[in-house]
Amino acid sequence: MDKQYITIDELENLALVEVAETYVSQAEKYIEAMSNQVALMTNREWLSDPVDYPTTRYFDGNGSAHLRIGEAVAVETVEIGEDYGENFEEVTDYITHPYNSSPITKLIRKDNCWDRGIKNIKVTGAFGYATEVPEDIKFAVATFVAGIIRYQTNQEGEIESEKIGNYSVAYKTEEEKDDYKKAMSIVEMRRVILI
Repeated sequence: MDKQYITIDELENLALVEVAETYVSQAEKYIEAMSNQVALMTNREWLSDPVDYPTTRYFDGNGSAHLRIGEAVAVETVEIGEDYGENFEEVTDYITHPYNSSPITKLIRKDNCWDRGIKNIKVTGAFGYATEVPEDIKFAVATFVAGIIRYQTNQEGEIESEKIGNYSVAYKTEEEKDDYKKAMSIVEMRRVILI
């Protein structure tokens, strides 16, 4: 994934922790790990690819006018080719859906269907939920990273801990415990059910 949903400054402001200069690179690794964990737990990539550096994804044509593409904030080009990614030609007779909001989740052919095939539709665009991570997701990531830092630095006081993925997070005050519960609640409420 290689995406970080928050910066070090946002971590410090949202979780009210101070990250020592010598610990910044390690904290950034935790930010990346928890950004990835939140994406896995919610079944959603919250931060899109940069619009000015689009990526390409391939899809199987389904013989329908509707083609699901996951989530994207922008679609630059759509091409149809032969099976297994051969001989693509750009098409423009489609519209993006939903019509008036983001993220885009499907492409609809205007007067045609998407040719059936394997890896025969090529879409270039900025894939992901949004160009900016929602504030509640930032809060959850910051809370989890702060918990990892507390666990790793063995801060003094009574500490309770939980597991998130491969990491242990710790909290020692009722406020930290409440923040952890709130962060887990956000992740649960924002979970996308995949069918």
